[in-house]
Parts: sequence; structure tokens; C-alpha cells
Amino acid sequence: MAKRKTKVKAVKVSKAMPARSSVSQSTAVIALIMNIIIPGLGTLFAKKTREGLYQILIAVLGFAIIFGFSPIAILGFAMLLGAWIWAIVRGIKLVSEAFK
Repeated sequence: MAKRKTKVKAVKVSKAMPARSSVSQSTAVIALIMNIIIPGLGTLFAKKTREGLYQILIAVLGFAIIFGFSPIAILGFAMLLGAWIWAIVRGIKLVSEAFK
């Protein structure tokens, strides 16, 4: 009787490390407060540069549309409000990640 050769594949198993916050607790709280005051500023402070710049850009464009072009002021208001909500949500996420 002939022996059968079985191939065993090596499987690399890695333990997933819990995600650590990239900012300290105090930085996260300050970032949230800054985002409440000026959308995107706290996100920049927390070193989330691209996201912070987008938030500021959308907020500034929305503000300019509100006061520059009255026929589409509602669009500017929606942009400003959207940037603000986005910034506050990002600030809350930073705080929740920092306090895990």
C-alpha cells in the first residue's frame, strides 16, 4: 500500500490589536470644542489635515454663497451646516477613540 502525501498549508494567524487613538484625551476634547466653534479647525488641530481642510473649505464656500449670492443662499446654508455637523461628528469620534 502506498502512503498518501498530504499537503499542509501554513496559515499565518495574527492577533488583532485594538485600535489606539492617534490623539490624547485632552487633544481630542480641545479638538471637539474647536470644531464646535469653527468647523474643521479642531480636525486640523488633531492632525487630520485633509479632512480638516475639506471641512473648512466647505464651510467657507457655504458662508460666501450665503452672503454673496442671495438666489442660492439656501445651498450655502446647507453647505455650512453640513460642514459643521461633519466637524462635530469627527470631534465626537476623536473623543470616543481617545477615551477607550
